[in-house]
Parts: sequence; structure tokens; C-alpha cells
Amino acid sequence: MDDELSEREQRAYAIVDDALRTYPMQPAPADLMGTVMARLEVRRPARRFRLAWIDYVVSLFVAGMAGLAWLLWPLLPLPPDWPARVQFRLLVWQQHLRYGGPLYEMTLFAGAGVLTLAALAAWLKLANGFVREWWEEGRAH
Repeated sequence: MDDELSEREQRAYAIVDDALRTYPMQPAPADLMGTVMARLEVRRPARRFRLAWIDYVVSLFVAGMAGLAWLLWPLLPLPPDWPARVQFRLLVWQQHLRYGGPLYEMTLFAGAGVLTLAALAAWLKLANGFVREWWEEGRAH
């Protein structure tokens, strides 16, 4: 499609543009500012950000678990070849992701299930009035 305007359209736009530029401006009505200001809502100052008790509890728990893991790591009875075993498991997992396999399929199905549940929950939350009306209508008959 051509984005260029035809000669007729260009003339029409020029006429409208000229009319808008030369149109005499009228002064605003005297009561305009009062009515506009009366319709504006007064903004309340934003509430100061405060952490709730759950924020402190979760932070303390996560920090405690990380510290505990850091302290107990040397005490774990790991075999001397554990880095090689971890690397081998990561390679096997990478191969499953690259070429497919039960882990890859399970991940896809789990993701699809979580997405379906999230969509259902969002629909139920957003359509709460509709679902309630439908349920009550069905029970009334």
C-alpha cells in the first residue's frame, strides 16, 4: 500500500490545516477555571512505605537457612568425587532438555498445568459476579 496521499487528499488536508491556523480564538469563559478545579480530586499524600512483620520473618528465615547451610556444608559426608558427579548430572539434564526425554516432557506438562490453573484462577477472580449469577440461576431452577 502506498503511504503517499493523492493530490486531492493533500489539498483537503491543506484546507483543513489552514482553517485551523486562521480560526479566531475565543477567550475562555470566566467560570471555566472554577468548574474545572471543582471537578479535580484532591490527592492524598502517599502513605509512607513500611515493612510488615511477615517481611521481617521471611527475611530472617531465608538468612538463617543460608547461614546454616554455609556452616554445615563442611560437615556433610560428601565423597571426594562429588564435583564430578554434580557435573555429570548437569550434563544429563542438559541432554534431556536438548533432545527431549521424560524430564523435558514432565516440565512442559507441569508448566502447562500451572498456566491453566493460573488462567482459571484469574478467570474466577475476574468473573466472580458472572459465576455467582450463573450458580444462583442454576440453583433457582
